Amino acid sequence: MINALAAVGLWAAVLINAILWRNTANHAMFWALLLIAICFTMKLDPVYLRLDPLIGGHNYLTLVSNLVLLAGIFVLTSGIARAVAEETTTPTWIVICMVLSGVILTVLFLLLTPQSTTTTFNISYRDQPLTLVHTSFLALVMVLAFSGTAIVCLREFSSLTALTSRIGVAFIVAGCVSVVVLTVSTFFLNFGMFFNASSAVKFGNIVYNFTRPLSIVLLAIGMALPPAAAWLSNQNADRVIHRNIESLKPIHQRLETPPIPDDATLHQRLTRMIVDINDKILRHGQEAVLQNESPRVLEQAETALLTQTRHTAYPHNTKDS
Repeated sequence: MINALAAVGLWAAVLINAILWRNTANHAMFWALLLIAICFTMKLDPVYLRLDPLIGGHNYLTLVSNLVLLAGIFVLTSGIARAVAEETTTPTWIVICMVLSGVILTVLFLLLTPQSTTTTFNISYRDQPLTLVHTSFLALVMVLAFSGTAIVCLREFSSLTALTSRIGVAFIVAGCVSVVVLTVSTFFLNFGMFFNASSAVKFGNIVYNFTRPLSIVLLAIGMALPPAAAWLSNQNADRVIHRNIESLKPIHQRLETPPIPDDATLHQRLTRMIVDINDKILRHGQEAVLQNESPRVLEQAETALLTQTRHTAYPHNTKDS
């Protein structure tokens, strides 16, 4: 049940990020969430039992899902770090670490003695010591990746000026801490099952079942908040632009100018109207063009357009200069 809810939560986060695609310049979050959502979906018992036999029936889907998870983690953590630090490229060493981690994880899995399809991998393979190394390695990578991300976020936090960015980063840091605690709980589970320590397994299960959905919720909120705030800001700006277009429409309709294209955006439409009106004012004078309309109507439209232009030019300027 928890796995299904986690998968649903992840796909909801993917959908939100897809809707807000045009409001963010960094799409790493979308791709990371998509990869992690695919991984969680593959790990659902009905899906796993249906797909694993199609690729050999020896739990190769566990390897595939873990590699997808690994890719998602690296895309997620590097994307968060780049977004917070306002960098444009992923450092080469991160890519190298991702590839090496994938190779090591694959080699460790292939060294295991194959067994028939099972949804309880750690239990079914617990008589093989290499299973502990395999699962512990993946957990270690997660701890290092999310710890590093949290450190980068905390380091850059003081330089963020936008409130939504600060709140979003705070959620991301909390999510990273939750993931680290979640991963540590897997050590209790893995070592507890290997050494038949029931108390360690019980403790690990309690922490795992609590932090798994918590981590997803915290990270999803942290990643969705900035683009959602940008979307709301754009909606408000569009309303302001539309209101000014309606204010200038009576003046513009009196001008003998070519019609504005139907496919013009609100920003383009208002720009064209202001240019046309000012051009006529230069030729015929303000009173002849505006007639009974107040000059303040044109001034307000120009101010709204200038404000919107600045917002569009610097939509991600969240740091102190």
